[in-house]
Amino acid sequence: MSDAQGSTGTGGLDETSLHNRGNVILKPLNDLSDHLDSKIQDLYAAADARAAGVPINMPSTNQFLTRERSQFLGTVEGKQLLEGVQSQMKDLGLTDQYAGTLQPATVQQAELLKQHLNNAWTPRTGKLISQMKDAIDGDVMKSAGEDIYAQARQARTLRSNLLDDPQGVVSLLDSSGPGGINRAVNVERIPDTVVRMPVDQFGHVVDTLKRMPVEMQPQAQAALAEIRSQFALRLQEQAQKLKGAWNNRGVTQCLNQNSAKMAKVFSPK
Repeated sequence: MSDAQGSTGTGGLDETSLHNRGNVILKPLNDLSDHLDSKIQDLYAAADARAAGVPINMPSTNQFLTRERSQFLGTVEGKQLLEGVQSQMKDLGLTDQYAGTLQPATVQQAELLKQHLNNAWTPRTGKLISQMKDAIDGDVMKSAGEDIYAQARQARTLRSNLLDDPQGVVSLLDSSGPGGINRAVNVERIPDTVVRMPVDQFGHVVDTLKRMPVEMQPQAQAALAEIRSQFALRLQEQAQKLKGAWNNRGVTQCLNQNSAKMAKVFSPK
């Protein structure tokens, strides 16, 4: 039995093996993203039912656009994002023709504005987009009552803390195009990308997998097994670099360089 098999993950460092391993690592993170989005969507439906189609005020969203204007204008991407948001607000009929501020919106209009933000996401504007979506969600859910608002706030905060803000996870989930084919990190590069992350970002990925909802734990445990496998395979690769001899120096160096991260996924034994 190889070291990789001993980790309960799969073996192989060829492109097909890496692609399969990358998909296993990615699946629970994508599932968690879909799970949280679905929960927020259900709360939007509840808010829409309570609003009965009546437009709701959007004070937090208005304040965010005013307060963070300098942040939008600080980069080319931010400026383009702001221009796109303003154009979308105009197309939705939400912009005051004199002041240019966001007017009361139906829940459906707020959802369309959020969809525009999702489509406009880039790594450099991700934080602004996440904050604006928080503001929109806050306005919509407050109008529905404290019970729905509290649930929505919890879901949005959880999503931000786990998936939207930490750069390690963001880089893995960043995709666009049909079926997410355009990726910041190609699937076959995910195993090495994860094991080479800075310690804190790596720890966040591992902790997120370990804290998955019960129904997602099988996929999360499979992902952790593949992360262990990638460490073991790269260690084995170092060991075999010297033909006919054990590369003790390379193995020791690899272990020392990765000790903090490996301690998060391997038992002391």
